[in-house]
Amino acid sequence: MKHVRSKDKKTVMDDLKQVYNARSVETAKNILYDFLSKYQSIYPKIVSILSDITSLFSFYEFPASIRRSIYTTNLIENFNKNLKRGTKRKEQFPNEDSLDRFVCSNCIDYNQKFGRRIHKGFGMVQAELYEMFEN
Repeated sequence: MKHVRSKDKKTVMDDLKQVYNARSVETAKNILYDFLSKYQSIYPKIVSILSDITSLFSFYEFPASIRRSIYTTNLIENFNKNLKRGTKRKEQFPNEDSLDRFVCSNCIDYNQKFGRRIHKGFGMVQAELYEMFEN
């Protein structure tokens, strides 16, 4: 969105959300093609970024109930927020090894806290996911 004028952000995002809310990969690709042709002349940088669609639709391989969790970055943002909060309390580290130990310890604590929780939608499709990643 950094390449879009502020007055156009809502319109562009609304058009782009249709790609992620499509029911099938083919529909999503058609919507993306329409999106790219619509904004080609206005925002060529966005078109160049989104025209490489090799992995853009990989979340469609997963069950519909967990797609939103896959294409958003909420889990990663939450982890980074907790890590940042912890490093602010410490303020300084004597060397890189102490920072590595702190980050590793923080990761272990975070995994222990959230490791047993099932994220929204994943509980219903656990068997299906086990089949997908069995090999």
